[in-house]
Amino acid sequence: TLLSILLILSVGFVSEQPIWPYIADELCADRQIVVEINGDYIHANPRKYSAEDVIRIPGDSYTAAEKWEKDARKIAYLESKGYQVLVIWESDDMEKWRERLQLFFEG
Repeated sequence: TLLSILLILSVGFVSEQPIWPYIADELCADRQIVVEINGDYIHANPRKYSAEDVIRIPGDSYTAAEKWEKDARKIAYLESKGYQVLVIWESDDMEKWRERLQLFFEG
């Protein structure tokens, strides 16, 4: 799974943790690190979608630009509370992320 590839659980991350008014996908409270794992479609990966593209999910629809703004507000809020936020996209190279996180936690 994605979490095991990233070694999230072995370095103290806990899934779906509230940091009001948001929910952090993965939180390492001791080191104040949040990992947001973004689905390419739901979060409108800017490498794949244009600002005006409409994302449709059951019960909701929004433009890519609207989603980017909402995600940016969440990241800015978390950073204002002292968290370092890493955003991993569904289509990212997971081996590179695993290596990056491993080096990050060893350093």
